Amino acid sequence: TWFELCELLQDIEDVEVIRATYEKAASNVPQEKKEKQQWSRYVLLCIKYAIFEEKTAKSPENARKVYHSLIDKIPHKKFAFSRLWVLYAYFEVRQGNLNTVRTILGFAIGTCPRSAIFDAYIEIESILGEKENVRKLYDQYTKLIPNDVRGWVMYAQFEYQENNVQKARDLFEEAIESEQVEKIDHLWAYYIQFETETGNVENIRKLYRRSISANNKLSLWKGFIYLEAENCNDIDEARKLFDEAELSFAEDREEKKK
Repeated sequence: TWFELCELLQDIEDVEVIRATYEKAASNVPQEKKEKQQWSRYVLLCIKYAIFEEKTAKSPENARKVYHSLIDKIPHKKFAFSRLWVLYAYFEVRQGNLNTVRTILGFAIGTCPRSAIFDAYIEIESILGEKENVRKLYDQYTKLIPNDVRGWVMYAQFEYQENNVQKARDLFEEAIESEQVEKIDHLWAYYIQFETETGNVENIRKLYRRSISANNKLSLWKGFIYLEAENCNDIDEARKLFDEAELSFAEDREEKKK
């Protein structure tokens, strides 16, 4: 295959021969109706071509042309390749073209919003110290991919690190109220961890109660009991919770028998 041939040619150290071979391989564009696996192989081949142009041939302009050409060919409404956008953006970072980086990632979010694209964009803006841009990106992230618990949690953690404690708390509440978040158990766990870091014991108790009410799980009861026994040194309250948990699970078992 072209893929294997291009790999083999890496050893001959003849830039023009390798370039011609990659160019020929890249001309074999899959039909739009083809499966994603075939498109994935084609995208990977072209990415390797772009990397060859940048790293081996030392031609960033040619590498840029490869990325442009590939983006123009992909049927974006049918397939999404987050890795391509991220690699292209970091290529432009290495060239020092920060405005172009923002254009690429902004277009990627508009075309195919994916967590990996937001992650890369947020990382770049964070390195640049552009905190307001980071905040705007997190806001977009949670609006465009509201089911991803990571977006909500990282947004809340960002605000907490910026000493915006109430804003972080509001984000956790917004995520819960949205009723769209997958892995809701993780959301509750991170929310409880957040309140633990703030040191607000009463809020932690309330969260345990709410999370248990939403999902009666042993791990939540164990955490609640541990809070009272170890953190608050209230053994009597811990025993009451243990009895309450036992009764709660017994009631659940009876409910399932009906």
